[in-house]
Amino acid sequence: MKMVLSHFNYWCKAKDDAQLTNTAIEMLDSSSKSPQLEWVPAMQRRRLSHYAKMALFVAAKSANTYEEEMLPVVYASQHGDFHRTSSILKDLAEGEVISPTSFGLSVHNAVIGLYSILTKNQQPMNSIAAGENTLLMALIEAYVQLDNPTVDKVLVVYCDQPLPTDYAQFDEKDSVDLACAFVVSKQAENGISLTLSPSEEKNNSALQAKQLVEFLATKHAGDSVVLGCQSAWQITIDEVRHC
Repeated sequence: MKMVLSHFNYWCKAKDDAQLTNTAIEMLDSSSKSPQLEWVPAMQRRRLSHYAKMALFVAAKSANTYEEEMLPVVYASQHGDFHRTSSILKDLAEGEVISPTSFGLSVHNAVIGLYSILTKNQQPMNSIAAGENTLLMALIEAYVQLDNPTVDKVLVVYCDQPLPTDYAQFDEKDSVDLACAFVVSKQAENGISLTLSPSEEKNNSALQAKQLVEFLATKHAGDSVVLGCQSAWQITIDEVRHC
């Protein structure tokens, strides 16, 4: 499979300062606040979690070039807005009344639904969760959609956070706040040209989404990485042109 990734953007925040030097991508300072979303009405913005703000921020930045052309969207998240879900579960356990708004915003595809409403984008959108393979599967799903002759570009958005404290035992040690977005096409004048091919080698390491973002942000033509702990794929950069 050959594709071109363009308008690549990411937001990354570490849990602590020690992680800032333990990554190949330029992280934002651990004390930094959520992304600013001036284009979102203030009343709606106040209801958004940090997770939702990250996702909407990168989605808007990557899609901004196509203001006159609404793109189909593939949204991907391993855990979704689990901080909000965890808060709802605590309220239930304590016999508190659950906020309908909070519940509605906790479902896995809520953020991409908000993006559709806020941008008036009525193109097809789907939501993917596939464990450590989540971002990889979103990339493949976008490529599959490009087989539709009416589709020539697809916006891919990924977002995840470290798990809440109560669930920290299930989290990976070096997990970070991470959101990224890019436009996938089969042909484009500018971007990162990739070849994806099945690999017999498996990648069983954690944080594969972070690995892919680091790979896209720092590697050059000829470099490759294997991702996928079940169905594995080798991703090779063929060419990098300004994007």
